[in-house]
Amino acid sequence: MKNGIRFVVVAMFIALCFFYGRAVYESNRAYQAGKEALVVEEKRQAMLHFRHSIQWYIPVGSRAEASFEQLVLLGDLAMETEDLEEALFAYRSARLGIMAIRHIATPLANRLPSLHTKIGSAMSLQTGEPSDQERFETQLNAYPDRRPQPLLGLLASVFFIVWLGSLFSAAWFGFTNDGKIQYRNLFSWLAGSFVAMFLWVICVAFA
Repeated sequence: MKNGIRFVVVAMFIALCFFYGRAVYESNRAYQAGKEALVVEEKRQAMLHFRHSIQWYIPVGSRAEASFEQLVLLGDLAMETEDLEEALFAYRSARLGIMAIRHIATPLANRLPSLHTKIGSAMSLQTGEPSDQERFETQLNAYPDRRPQPLLGLLASVFFIVWLGSLFSAAWFGFTNDGKIQYRNLFSWLAGSFVAMFLWVICVAFA
């Protein structure tokens, strides 16, 4: 029993380190690519890199918040030069990055209201009707969560929990108290864990 649990804990730790490390790496890589694009004045390309960095959000280690700030700054600078098209591209890239995060909730959602104000202001200037700002802002705030597939995001979280639970169950029911393997129970739970992991990866990929 103890050996089985140790094996499961180690396997889970390795798997989680891999997925966590991938998210941190991709977010930092995209952020750095965005900074390099700014050096050569490729602003649109930089914005796309920053948006990609946000999409790889993870609580600790990613550059999602820094990328968000970069996009807002680029949008503000564009507004100062009255380049409304570029300002909207930057602000909307920041918003799309947040909405595209694969998660049961929407991280950085507290940054959306102020971002919606900026988008509404730019859109009202673009239409030539300053009074439209409040209408545009209200429309954006009415839909605070427009991730591509919210249901798949929820299912991904469910399958992740099922995957972890199946691994623990394999360790708990797959071995007797004296350490003998109960092959039927062990392989049944392991098969269930692989199915759950496969479905989790699919949901994350398409959420």
